[in-house]
Amino acid sequence: MRGSGPQTLGTVGSRFGSHLAAISGDSLVGDALVMSSVDSETFRARHAVWVRAMSGEPGDERHALIPNLVALTWNIACFRTVLRAREIASRGAPDRRQLSPLIHGLLDRTFVDAVLMGVRRLTGSRSSSSPESLDHPTRGTYSLIALLSDIQAHRHLVTRGNLLELDGLPLDADAVRREEVEWLRLHSQSAGEAQWVDVPLNLNARHVEGRHREIDWLCCTPRDKRSDADVIDPSRLSAFRTHVLNATEGIHKWADKYIAHIASPQSRAAAFADEVTLRFADLWKAHEALCRVIAVLDTYLMSRTNHLFLPLPLPSDLAYLDQPLLETADVPEVHAFWRQIEKDFQGLSTVDHSLFD
Repeated sequence: MRGSGPQTLGTVGSRFGSHLAAISGDSLVGDALVMSSVDSETFRARHAVWVRAMSGEPGDERHALIPNLVALTWNIACFRTVLRAREIASRGAPDRRQLSPLIHGLLDRTFVDAVLMGVRRLTGSRSSSSPESLDHPTRGTYSLIALLSDIQAHRHLVTRGNLLELDGLPLDADAVRREEVEWLRLHSQSAGEAQWVDVPLNLNARHVEGRHREIDWLCCTPRDKRSDADVIDPSRLSAFRTHVLNATEGIHKWADKYIAHIASPQSRAAAFADEVTLRFADLWKAHEALCRVIAVLDTYLMSRTNHLFLPLPLPSDLAYLDQPLLETADVPEVHAFWRQIEKDFQGLSTVDHSLFD
């Protein structure tokens, strides 16, 4: 008979309310303020902003980091599957090696542009002169850099005590072990026979100790030096930012100067944009960096949930890979449609005074 401790991190705060008595105090420990009730409420309010930026709100998930990362991940997985299919097709008979330049050229161009802008959108501005903000009334931006900057600005609130209270977990991990033993003893007597029991998370010693170890890592604090005033270490936030910026530097220049704007030669030269060479591997590297940093932030600080950023495909998503788009007999109809488009678009270059008089 034993507690069924969680195999993966789950959403804790939504299942259990606070089991802590009010903690008060106003002394400084290092650079961390011991949690007071005011600090706790301020932290909860700020934490809600971070969760909103990370996961969104019902009906508005489009404007949040994780939903955008999930969409980017799906697109990358689909395109890499297409690349693999092309590679396999190239090994086949000569008549199988021919790919439509119209379709696959469009796919390549739109995919690359979409990924570059997706990475740029998720990461945010690299400008130090006009940094992005989560709260700006007219230019508020939910980007990863803006989120990290906001956590840094409120770092003094990210204490062990505040994080544990938010999760509804006690501060004393050793005391939890004793309480768990007593809880199991009482429930084993009432059960009458061997069976699995679900120990509440706030009494599950393994879960509580696991949470403490996560906070130890965030705060760079050894186990024997734990305190409710431990605060997230600035080196962690700096490492998160550096990891993302290093992996996306070339992508930012390319997206800014070749996709988002028609940049002048002088503008491109000032950013050394013409010296940037991007490969598919650079896109995969940037995507991985975003996944890694968003995963640790959301798991350790936000929703406390492990994510699968790639949605599970429906059976229909991988269907008909062996089917051509058209039958041979239908191709002339598409050629005729293209000629009509040519005629329509050629008319757009004709000067029409009536539109402007």
